[in-house]
Amino acid sequence: MPLKALVVEDNVEDFDLIDVWLQEALGDRMSLDHASSVEAAADLMGRNTYAVIIHDLFLPPWGPESITAAYKNSPETPIVAMSGESSPELHRTAIANGATLFCAKSDLRGDNLVSILAQLVPGIKSP
Repeated sequence: MPLKALVVEDNVEDFDLIDVWLQEALGDRMSLDHASSVEAAADLMGRNTYAVIIHDLFLPPWGPESITAAYKNSPETPIVAMSGESSPELHRTAIANGATLFCAKSDLRGDNLVSILAQLVPGIKSP
């Protein structure tokens, strides 16, 4: 049975890239669900168990509080917060709102994403 991940991202192109990178790296060992809003993410979390949540840090209109909502809905699930920008302040904001890790979207390419997930999810091996 594949591991399940939830990607909470309002930009479909960013979701598609994450999907492609994980398919190339992990094949059928991981399946993805996609939510483009806090409400859709809460609905999916209420119906599924996820190994990890990959979450846009600035999901409109909530901003970083969307990470807090995801954490409250599934406190045992690690959350990788991502943003198009990177700074120590964004890192602190992500962690303060419930993320386990923070990274820039540009750092998620291919094997980097798998290495990040391998830190959090048993059963994923770093390349």
